[in-house]
Amino acid sequence: MKIISYDGSMQEKSSMSALLDNDIKTEIIEHGKKTRPSWETFFKKFNLRHKDLSDIDLFLICIGPGSSYTAVRSSVSFFKALCTGLSKPLAGISYDELSNFRKKNNGVVNINSVDMINLAKLNIEDYLDSTPSSVNPVHDERNNFKEMNV
Repeated sequence: MKIISYDGSMQEKSSMSALLDNDIKTEIIEHGKKTRPSWETFFKKFNLRHKDLSDIDLFLICIGPGSSYTAVRSSVSFFKALCTGLSKPLAGISYDELSNFRKKNNGVVNINSVDMINLAKLNIEDYLDSTPSSVNPVHDERNNFKEMNV
């Protein structure tokens, strides 16, 4: 089973994890509020080429809510396009699902992209049936997003 997960819901850091050959690799990249690391940066760190992406069985994306709704929307859009083009399943996992998973498992990792893989492995069949078109970002009304004039 090969899985890639991505969390871009935080304003100043993003994480990507890859389950390749029963080994989870993780990269966390810090960046500015108005910049994002390129997807190429993550793929290079995992030694993945574009043609290798067709070998991935499942893609996971954190759908929020997070501290950057724009980052969540752009991440979801990228992965929806990628998975649609590759005809691969994409599952969206909310931050609330991850929090509940951590509580049940004593908060072992606390890196969203790793926890998404561990959560998906528990019921992998449910996640393999996911379609990219069903994944949408979550906007939590409890968060007061402010317009930034930066």
